[in-house]
Amino acid sequence: MQGKLILLVGPSGSGKGTLFSFVKEKYSEFVYPTSWTTRAPRAKESGKTYNFVSEAEFLTAKEGDAFLETDHHYNNYYGTPAREIQEALTAGKIVFHELEINGVKQLLQKLPREQVKIIFVTAGEWSELAKRIAEREPVAPDELEKRRLHYEEEMTFLPQADFVLRNEQGKLEETKQELSTILDSIVR
Repeated sequence: MQGKLILLVGPSGSGKGTLFSFVKEKYSEFVYPTSWTTRAPRAKESGKTYNFVSEAEFLTAKEGDAFLETDHHYNNYYGTPAREIQEALTAGKIVFHELEINGVKQLLQKLPREQVKIIFVTAGEWSELAKRIAEREPVAPDELEKRRLHYEEEMTFLPQADFVLRNEQGKLEETKQELSTILDSIVR
Protein backbone atom coordinates (compact mmCIF):
# COMPACT_ATOMS: atom_id res chain seq x y z
CA MET A 1 0.00 0.00 0.00
CA GLN A 2 1.35 3.41 -0.99
CA GLY A 3 1.36 6.16 1.61
CA LYS A 4 0.02 9.68 1.25
CA LEU A 5 1.80 13.01 1.16
CA ILE A 6 -0.20 15.80 2.80
CA LEU A 7 1.02 19.27 1.92
CA LEU A 8 0.23 22.36 3.99
CA VAL A 9 0.53 25.36 1.68
CA GLY A 10 -0.41 29.02 1.66
CA PRO A 11 0.98 32.54 1.71
CA SER A 12 3.71 33.70 4.05
CA GLY A 13 2.15 34.80 7.34
CA SER A 14 -0.96 32.63 7.01
CA GLY A 15 -0.03 30.55 10.05
CA LYS A 16 1.35 27.45 8.33
CA GLY A 17 4.21 27.18 10.85
CA THR A 18 1.88 27.32 13.85
CA LEU A 19 -0.48 24.76 12.29
CA PHE A 20 2.45 22.54 11.32
CA SER A 21 3.65 22.52 14.95
CA PHE A 22 0.13 21.60 16.09
CA VAL A 23 -0.04 18.67 13.66
CA LYS A 24 3.44 17.47 14.61
CA GLU A 25 2.44 17.39 18.27
CA LYS A 26 -0.93 15.70 17.69
CA TYR A 27 -0.03 13.21 14.95
CA SER A 28 3.23 11.60 16.07
CA GLU A 29 2.67 8.70 13.64
CA PHE A 30 3.15 10.96 10.61
CA VAL A 31 6.55 11.35 8.95
CA TYR A 32 7.86 14.94 8.94
CA PRO A 33 10.68 15.37 6.41
CA THR A 34 13.36 17.93 7.18
CA SER A 35 13.67 20.49 4.39
CA TRP A 36 16.99 22.00 3.49
CA THR A 37 17.60 25.75 3.40
CA THR A 38 20.43 28.19 3.01
CA ARG A 39 18.75 30.86 5.16
CA ALA A 40 19.89 31.57 8.70
CA PRO A 41 17.83 30.10 11.57
CA ARG A 42 15.22 32.38 13.13
CA ALA A 43 14.91 32.79 16.89
CA LYS A 44 13.55 29.61 18.55
CA GLU A 45 14.22 27.54 15.41
CA SER A 46 16.25 24.37 15.55
CA GLY A 47 17.79 21.92 13.11
CA LYS A 48 14.66 19.81 13.51
CA THR A 49 12.74 22.40 11.50
CA TYR A 50 15.30 22.69 8.69
CA ASN A 51 18.63 21.29 7.69
CA PHE A 52 20.55 24.59 7.57
CA VAL A 53 23.31 24.32 4.97
CA SER A 54 25.63 26.52 2.95
CA GLU A 55 24.72 27.51 -0.57
CA ALA A 56 27.53 25.29 -1.90
CA GLU A 57 26.20 22.25 0.00
CA PHE A 58 22.70 22.91 -1.26
CA LEU A 59 23.71 23.28 -4.90
CA THR A 60 25.81 20.11 -4.76
CA ALA A 61 22.83 18.15 -3.38
CA LYS A 62 20.56 19.68 -6.03
CA GLU A 63 22.93 18.60 -8.81
CA GLY A 64 22.78 15.10 -7.33
CA ASP A 65 18.96 15.01 -7.63
CA ALA A 66 18.50 14.96 -3.85
CA PHE A 67 15.28 17.00 -3.89
CA LEU A 68 11.68 16.49 -5.05
CA GLU A 69 11.47 20.26 -5.41
CA THR A 70 13.59 23.32 -4.87
CA ASP A 71 12.84 27.00 -4.66
CA HIS A 72 14.81 30.19 -4.45
CA HIS A 73 13.04 33.09 -2.82
CA TYR A 74 13.88 35.90 -0.42
CA ASN A 75 17.55 35.31 -1.41
CA ASN A 76 17.65 31.77 -0.05
CA TYR A 77 17.35 28.23 -1.42
CA TYR A 78 14.86 25.68 -0.09
CA GLY A 79 14.49 22.01 -0.96
CA THR A 80 12.38 18.97 -0.07
CA PRO A 81 14.44 15.78 0.33
CA ALA A 82 13.35 13.14 -2.20
CA ARG A 83 14.70 10.01 -0.56
CA GLU A 84 13.16 10.64 2.87
CA ILE A 85 9.68 11.15 1.40
CA GLN A 86 9.82 8.39 -1.20
CA GLU A 87 10.94 5.80 1.36
CA ALA A 88 8.10 6.77 3.72
CA LEU A 89 5.49 6.65 0.94
CA THR A 90 6.71 3.25 -0.24
CA ALA A 91 6.39 2.01 3.35
CA GLY A 92 2.73 3.11 3.35
CA LYS A 93 3.20 5.99 5.78
CA ILE A 94 1.55 9.40 5.95
CA VAL A 95 4.00 12.21 5.25
CA PHE A 96 3.09 15.74 6.35
CA HIS A 97 5.03 18.67 4.92
CA GLU A 98 4.77 22.45 4.71
CA LEU A 99 5.62 23.81 1.28
CA GLU A 100 5.55 26.90 -0.92
CA ILE A 101 3.32 26.91 -4.03
CA ASN A 102 6.21 26.78 -6.52
CA GLY A 103 7.48 23.69 -4.75
CA VAL A 104 4.07 22.04 -4.90
CA LYS A 105 3.95 22.55 -8.66
CA GLN A 106 7.35 20.86 -9.08
CA LEU A 107 6.49 18.04 -6.70
CA LEU A 108 3.25 17.27 -8.53
CA GLN A 109 5.30 16.59 -11.65
CA LYS A 110 7.19 13.84 -9.79
CA LEU A 111 4.50 12.15 -7.69
CA PRO A 112 1.07 10.80 -8.68
CA ARG A 113 -1.62 13.41 -7.89
CA GLU A 114 -3.79 10.80 -6.13
CA GLN A 115 -0.96 10.25 -3.65
CA VAL A 116 -0.82 13.95 -2.71
CA LYS A 117 -3.40 15.91 -0.69
CA ILE A 118 -3.11 19.69 -0.58
CA ILE A 119 -4.43 21.82 2.29
CA PHE A 120 -4.32 25.53 1.42
CA VAL A 121 -4.18 27.87 4.44
CA THR A 122 -5.44 31.39 3.96
CA ALA A 123 -5.63 34.13 6.55
CA GLY A 124 -7.58 36.65 4.55
CA GLU A 125 -6.57 39.81 2.79
CA TRP A 126 -3.01 40.99 2.19
CA SER A 127 -3.29 43.76 4.83
CA GLU A 128 -3.81 41.14 7.55
CA LEU A 129 -0.92 39.02 6.32
CA ALA A 130 1.41 42.03 6.11
CA LYS A 131 0.64 42.78 9.75
CA ARG A 132 1.40 39.17 10.77
CA ILE A 133 4.66 39.14 8.81
CA ALA A 134 5.80 42.39 10.48
CA GLU A 135 5.01 40.94 13.91
CA ARG A 136 7.08 37.83 13.17
CA GLU A 137 10.21 39.54 11.80
CA PRO A 138 11.32 42.99 10.67
CA VAL A 139 10.89 43.35 6.90
CA ALA A 140 12.07 46.23 4.70
CA PRO A 141 9.34 47.94 2.63
CA ASP A 142 10.75 46.68 -0.70
CA GLU A 143 10.89 43.13 0.69
CA LEU A 144 7.29 43.45 1.89
CA GLU A 145 6.26 44.52 -1.62
CA LYS A 146 7.96 41.41 -3.08
CA ARG A 147 6.02 39.30 -0.60
CA ARG A 148 2.76 41.02 -1.59
CA LEU A 149 3.34 40.15 -5.23
CA HIS A 150 4.21 36.59 -4.20
CA TYR A 151 1.00 36.44 -2.14
CA GLU A 152 -1.09 37.43 -5.16
CA GLU A 153 0.59 34.72 -7.25
CA GLU A 154 0.07 32.09 -4.52
CA MET A 155 -3.62 32.88 -4.18
CA THR A 156 -4.15 31.83 -7.82
CA PHE A 157 -3.27 28.26 -6.72
CA LEU A 158 -6.20 28.09 -4.28
CA PRO A 159 -8.60 26.28 -6.71
CA GLN A 160 -6.13 23.39 -7.10
CA ALA A 161 -6.15 22.58 -3.39
CA ASP A 162 -8.08 19.60 -2.04
CA PHE A 163 -9.02 21.55 1.10
CA VAL A 164 -9.07 25.27 2.01
CA LEU A 165 -8.49 26.18 5.64
CA ARG A 166 -9.23 29.74 6.82
CA ASN A 167 -6.92 30.76 9.66
CA GLU A 168 -8.44 34.04 10.76
CA GLN A 169 -6.98 36.22 13.50
CA GLY A 170 -8.26 35.15 16.92
CA LYS A 171 -9.72 31.83 15.70
CA LEU A 172 -6.69 29.53 15.97
CA GLU A 173 -8.42 26.87 18.08
CA GLU A 174 -11.26 26.60 15.58
CA THR A 175 -8.73 26.35 12.75
CA LYS A 176 -6.85 23.57 14.56
CA GLN A 177 -10.09 21.63 15.03
CA GLU A 178 -10.99 21.99 11.36
CA LEU A 179 -7.48 20.87 10.37
CA SER A 180 -7.82 17.78 12.58
CA THR A 181 -11.11 16.93 10.89
CA ILE A 182 -9.48 17.26 7.45
CA LEU A 183 -6.49 15.11 8.43
CA ASP A 184 -8.70 12.43 9.95
CA SER A 185 -10.72 12.27 6.72
CA ILE A 186 -7.53 11.80 4.67
CA VAL A 187 -6.03 9.14 6.94
CA ARG A 188 -9.19 7.00 7.06
